[in-house]
Amino acid sequence: MELKRPKWYSHCPRKAYTLRGFERRVVPRMMRELGISKKEAEKLRRLYFPRGFMSHLDKTGAYRNTRQYRLYRLGRKLGKDRKSRLFDLVLRSEMFYVYYDDEGQVEAFVSPWVHSALGIIPFERL
Repeated sequence: MELKRPKWYSHCPRKAYTLRGFERRVVPRMMRELGISKKEAEKLRRLYFPRGFMSHLDKTGAYRNTRQYRLYRLGRKLGKDRKSRLFDLVLRSEMFYVYYDDEGQVEAFVSPWVHSALGIIPFERL
């Protein structure tokens, strides 16, 4: 298993943005530097602060790519019709901890805000 840490937002270990800081600082920068639209920024905000999506998280706070956590349904709620498009958005934003399996497929992704809210220190393995 391989871990890819957030590059842009938030780039400091064990730090996470607040909702206000996310909307004031992160969204304008993502739109300017990464070419993310306003609608995609709203979807990323809903993934970063998972209010209403807690049923899609496992016990470590990760959105895990297994049937039990229904990421396909989560993608449909966010307006993406496939999980792969959801993963593409998460990878393009570079603001989540992303766990890859041995074959290079996305196994899980975690919001730094969830780690700080639940008090979980991100480790190399889930």
